Amino acid sequence: QGYIAYAESRYDEARRMFGAVDISTAPGNMADYYLAQIYYHDGDFQKTLTTARNLLRRSGIEPAFTAEANRLAGESLYQLGDGSAAIGYLRKYVAATETPEPSALYILGISQYGNGDYQDAVASLQPVSRLNDAMGQSASLYIGQALMKTGDKDAALLAFDKALKMPFDEGVREAAYYNY
Repeated sequence: QGYIAYAESRYDEARRMFGAVDISTAPGNMADYYLAQIYYHDGDFQKTLTTARNLLRRSGIEPAFTAEANRLAGESLYQLGDGSAAIGYLRKYVAATETPEPSALYILGISQYGNGDYQDAVASLQPVSRLNDAMGQSASLYIGQALMKTGDKDAALLAFDKALKMPFDEGVREAAYYNY
């Protein structure tokens, strides 16, 4: 019943039902997965992190659910201001997923950039830079800045040019133009 409420976006009802199940055996052992998703949807990143970590400590969880729990933990850590700690979770998520969420790649890339891992940042942000939206524009700016740090000025110019031609975020356009 909790899953049905979750699938129908009745999150308050789902939260209540999942909170009452026995998590020591299946299918109740998956309640934390759905609770973490609900907490993330609600913007409660501390509860998301705690719940995802609880799930990750258990054995016998399917790999797809473990991957998603790593994404939720990593993105929550980033939202809580700890991008460095997010990197490990997000790397596990990306390694376990064929098509990672752009938000996870973006957060991983800018966290790597913040740590001075410029080559890794470029690799993580490259797929995100293909998006025709504000996240893609920002990813292009970060790629350009990372490439400048590695001394690849020609490639950096192309990334800056791409970011400044996108109309989504005027601040990013201005920074890209300045860097260009």
